[in-house]
Amino acid sequence: MEANIFIIHGAYGHPEENWFPWLKNELEKRGRKVFVPKFPTPEGNTLENWLKVFKKHEEFLNEDSIVIGHSLGVPFLLTILENKSVASAYFVAGYNPETLPKTNEWYELVKTFVAKPFNWKKIKENCKNFQIYHSDNDPYFPLELAEDLAKPLNTKVNIIRGAGHFNEKAGYTKFEKLLEEIAIPSILLRPIRHSDIDICWKWINDPEVTRHMAGPFPETFEEEQKWFEENLNKKTEKLLAIIDKKTNAHIGNIGIHNLDKDPSLGIIIGEKSYWDKGYGTTAIREALKYCFQELKLSKISLTVSPENKRAIRCYEKVGFKKAGGETMEILEKNFMPHTLCPKTQKNS
Repeated sequence: MEANIFIIHGAYGHPEENWFPWLKNELEKRGRKVFVPKFPTPEGNTLENWLKVFKKHEEFLNEDSIVIGHSLGVPFLLTILENKSVASAYFVAGYNPETLPKTNEWYELVKTFVAKPFNWKKIKENCKNFQIYHSDNDPYFPLELAEDLAKPLNTKVNIIRGAGHFNEKAGYTKFEKLLEEIAIPSILLRPIRHSDIDICWKWINDPEVTRHMAGPFPETFEEEQKWFEENLNKKTEKLLAIIDKKTNAHIGNIGIHNLDKDPSLGIIIGEKSYWDKGYGTTAIREALKYCFQELKLSKISLTVSPENKRAIRCYEKVGFKKAGGETMEILEKNFMPHTLCPKTQKNS
């Protein structure tokens, strides 16, 4: 499914204010589909009316979607997440609706959004990754309200000093940190363990995953066990698991082969929900940093089928060039690590 992105404005807000149009434009340049619905406010500022507006966009919300809420957009999205599953939620200048004081200047305007019970258990079941951004000088919702929100979501508050309410008045017509968090996948590489065998066997027997890989496939579990036993501790091989840092999910593998003669690289993104989202590109960049900076290789190659357009685009992005036939290669001197990736973990 497509990872559609939703940006939800707050009370007295609209889609063309603050950093919303800038973020929408930046994400669309990266091939993402972005929705910024316009909700009635301050007139008609009720949960019922906002839900009616959102209903028109609901068909585009799925388990791969990303939702971003600003201010009142946060409690509104909490209501949505009681019934809908998404991949990630980013809450900016928000608050825990259950601890918002009735004396707060905004309480009466947002009352229908907050004066209700919230099913936190269901919310957490429907979204596994929550990121909260708040400032130390928000003029409307003090930091402790964001900390109150973080607790039932089992997350922490990312404090950005001097950001006010993250609006134009505070200088927020761009939000680079949020763009980086959304657009650049956060992964790490760790050594493959014997306990990874079940998920690797599942991937290797999925014809969609192995469509462009050299076989023979499928494999029996005994064949996969034999491969693990023969290759896991080979000195000429570096077999690495790709881990999504946000969810700790094992999503694929990278192999660095033939270290004693002509080093080559191979990658598999086994979890199909991670396809076309930049995880492969990011993983290869980190693997190349490991190859060139830690293993001190001067060149590495790979083999790719000309039909595998997705892979070819990925390899070209990081600097691989065609070297004849189905081979592509990259020299250490030509490698440009366009994204800063964390170092490969040495230990499991």
